[in-house]
Amino acid sequence: MRIASAFALSAFALSAFAATAEQWKSRSIYQIVTDRFALGNGTYPPCNTTDRKYCGGDWRGIINNLDYIQGMGFDAVWISPLSTQVNETGEGEPYHGYWTGDLFSLNKHFGDESDLKGLVSALHAREMYLMLDVNVNHMGSNSTPANVSWLLPFMNETNYHYQCSIDDWTDQWEVENCWLGDDNIQLPDINTENQTVVDMLNTWINQTVDTFNMDGLRIHAARHVRKDFWPAFTANASVFSLGESSRLSGLLPPSAAFTANASVFSLGEVNSNDIDYTADYTSVLDSLLDYPGYYRLQQAFSNANGDLQSLITSLRDTQRSYKMGAFASGAFMENHDQPRFQSLTKDQSLIKNAMAWIFATDAMPIVYYGQEQGFSGAQDPDNREALWLSGMKNAGLMYEHIAALNAARKLAARASDDEFHNTSVKVVSSSNGTAALVKPPMLALISNGGNTSAPEWSVLASDTGYEPDMTLVDVLSCEVVVTGDDGTVSTRSKDGLPLVLLPQTALAKSTLCGQPQSLSSTTNGVSERTAKVSWTLVASALAIVAFLSSSL
Repeated sequence: MRIASAFALSAFALSAFAATAEQWKSRSIYQIVTDRFALGNGTYPPCNTTDRKYCGGDWRGIINNLDYIQGMGFDAVWISPLSTQVNETGEGEPYHGYWTGDLFSLNKHFGDESDLKGLVSALHAREMYLMLDVNVNHMGSNSTPANVSWLLPFMNETNYHYQCSIDDWTDQWEVENCWLGDDNIQLPDINTENQTVVDMLNTWINQTVDTFNMDGLRIHAARHVRKDFWPAFTANASVFSLGESSRLSGLLPPSAAFTANASVFSLGEVNSNDIDYTADYTSVLDSLLDYPGYYRLQQAFSNANGDLQSLITSLRDTQRSYKMGAFASGAFMENHDQPRFQSLTKDQSLIKNAMAWIFATDAMPIVYYGQEQGFSGAQDPDNREALWLSGMKNAGLMYEHIAALNAARKLAARASDDEFHNTSVKVVSSSNGTAALVKPPMLALISNGGNTSAPEWSVLASDTGYEPDMTLVDVLSCEVVVTGDDGTVSTRSKDGLPLVLLPQTALAKSTLCGQPQSLSSTTNGVSERTAKVSWTLVASALAIVAFLSSSL
């Protein structure tokens, strides 16, 4: 199906589900490589990542496994680019979606129009968002030199920049104009200075978003396109409704003119560890993948006693430099371009602390499929494993860890009347490989000493706002910490694990930690003082709350 021909036929049938940057910042995102997540026919074929070939995952497979995703608490899904790709190249098949052959048609390997619309509808029925990965920097080629004559709709060499290689990554002209790729796969760089090309790209994103009712865009290789291209592109990525006039009215029946309601949220990929360089792109895009934070996160947690202070500094610099502070970013541990974190370390305490960090800050947390199953592939293609080969168990240490972190964010937001997502996190103490992150009403206690460490924290009431003798629940272990007579949180961790604390009242209407256990020094040595609470009374109170909730 060609998107252009479908636009007029389907635009009337879909209602707008556009999401703004303000709405997206409260979301957590599950990133999928469509070909490697699940098959719609329910089969589990072998998939050798080193072959770099299609393994069969499709949009119907995602639909059939939304319970698995939502079971971890995610309310947004990021999928691979949807356009038709080139045929097999020297680097294998373009199962990932970044070697475009025909921009305006759907990749038949992933399904057809009804499958994609079905995915969007299924997500929206669950009040979940869909983020589409888009690539407008380059096309694909399976010949050397590149033959562009059959790459639709850009079949003329004037549609591309003159071929050159990026030899100096500090030269912005080279970064924006020269070609990505290598001897095995050449990626003709689209000439986004050519206004005809620009108009075609803007038309394509407009039609795609409106036809399939997308909620957000992840923009591939954003730094490789001139910055002033992006505002018009994202402005054209709008959800439309009937109106008096439209720039695209010539594509529609005479009586059907459209007007933009809301621009769709954009999350750009700017792969740089330079915060100031990256921050410039927040003036032209809603949000960015936090690559500066990612590189420092890796340094902090890939081995015991890493550079945690640099990560803390990066967080503060991001809050200072980005247009919307750290809210204008997506935090992640790994993705399809970066090695799995468990290829860097097998220490589960370090991994859990790194995961807790990305959920405790202001950024949208992004989890790459397979993290919840402990995948450990290193560089591409090893980090693009088939998820179905894991059995897709909806239990296990990391699956449950992620679910608890997602639940903590939602409970914190509910307890604070959604101010949680408008309040900047503060690192109020950091020493000896520990950090305390305060984002009321949540307190995250992080360390990087690894699974043989026993880190300690003492956090003042003036930093947290906690009251004296307040019962706090660690949502990761369902154990409790009681504040001191002055509201201070004094505690330590067993086996170097993180703690994510919420006031017990924040869990009142949640099934999470229905009856938390004491963190007394006689049970596991975590708390400095025995919890001052009667568990008989707590159990009774929770039973009453559950009864009242079920009666409403």
